[in-house]
Amino acid sequence: HVVAATAVASLVGLGSAFLGVVIVATLQERVPERLLGRVLSLVVLATVAFDPFSYVLAGVLLPYGTTTLFLVCGGAVLGCAVLVAASPAIRSLR
Repeated sequence: HVVAATAVASLVGLGSAFLGVVIVATLQERVPERLLGRVLSLVVLATVAFDPFSYVLAGVLLPYGTTTLFLVCGGAVLGCAVLVAASPAIRSLR
């Protein structure tokens, strides 16, 4: 199972890195220059400063088992994806 876990973790890492570059590039292209610093600082806040909270949430959920942990976290990711997919402004980005 180590090979399968390594493959999945590698795919997640590659996808995350690719999306990180695409999202920042899209923001730099679309956000007015006068607001760019503020918008990018919020992106950094969301990606770096909130990391410890995810560790706390994982610690709280871990006694209920890893299945529960992954189901809750996966549900949160899917919920965010649905919200993003429902946004006409996001879907119209090209």
